Amino acid sequence: MATTAARPLARFWYILAAVLVLLFIGGLFVVIALWRTPGKSVLSNWSRARADMQALAVALESFYLDHNAYPSPEPHPVLRPDQFADGLAALPAGLTTPVAYVTARPTDPFQGRAMPYIYHASGRGWLLVSPGPDGRFGILPARDFDSSEPQPSPRLIGLTYDPTNGLISSGDIWRVGP
Repeated sequence: MATTAARPLARFWYILAAVLVLLFIGGLFVVIALWRTPGKSVLSNWSRARADMQALAVALESFYLDHNAYPSPEPHPVLRPDQFADGLAALPAGLTTPVAYVTARPTDPFQGRAMPYIYHASGRGWLLVSPGPDGRFGILPARDFDSSEPQPSPRLIGLTYDPTNGLISSGDIWRVGP
């Protein structure tokens, strides 16, 4: 009798173990599918920043063609007013209204809050800057950018973020024009 009563119990434990193994394997697949590595996020933000700057470059040059001058920078909505003297300013609203050179001012993907890119215009040129994944500005436009010099200058090139140097390495993402 003991052998016939033990069979259904053994079968129950066998089925329970099989179900638990299947649940574990299914959970493992879900974790693998949803797992976001920091590298993918940094590289996608780097690509987005470069694409945003390309679109802004087209908008700035279109503005220049219409007005024969680049738009004047505005004080940055988040940074301190004394940083405006260093050239840390925001893109002007004039790029979106009354003529929409861009539909909206894009925000920097590396900043935790909705911060626009840094914009500096002087003479015949302009500079767009993102601090990159380290979050620190290495480029101060008032110090590092002179539109009368050939661009990009060696100083800007030395302060460039490159993902091949490590995902969270120093350097800024920038674009200079024209």
